[in-house]
Amino acid sequence: MNPETIKQSIQAIVDGLTPLAQKLQIPIEGLFGWAIKHNYALAVSYFLVPLISLIIFALLFRYFRKEENDNDNTFMIIWSLGFAFVISLIIFLVCLPDAIDRLIAPEWNAANDIIQMIK
Repeated sequence: MNPETIKQSIQAIVDGLTPLAQKLQIPIEGLFGWAIKHNYALAVSYFLVPLISLIIFALLFRYFRKEENDNDNTFMIIWSLGFAFVISLIIFLVCLPDAIDRLIAPEWNAANDIIQMIK
C-alpha cells in the first residue's frame, strides 16, 4: 500500500472519531477504553434482567405454593405460574445471548459499538 493512502485512511478515522469523543467529553485516545467499559456495563445489565425475572418467578412460586394449601384456586395458580415462567423464559432467551457475547468478545463489540455510533 501507498504510505500516502495509509496516512489519509488514518486521518479519515481520526476525523470520524473526533466528534464522537467530543460528544462523550473524553479524549480520543480513551475512546476505545470507554467503549470496552461501556460494553461490560451493558453485559451486566443484560445479565440483571433475566436474574431479576428469575427472582420474581421464584418469589411467585413460593407465594403460590403457600396459597395452594389455603385455597382451592389451583387452576388459577397453575396458569399464573405458567405465564410467569413463559415470560421469564422469553426474557432469559432474549437477554442472555447478548450478555454472553459481550463478555466473550468485549473488544469486538466495543469496536462495533463505536462504528454504529459514528454512522
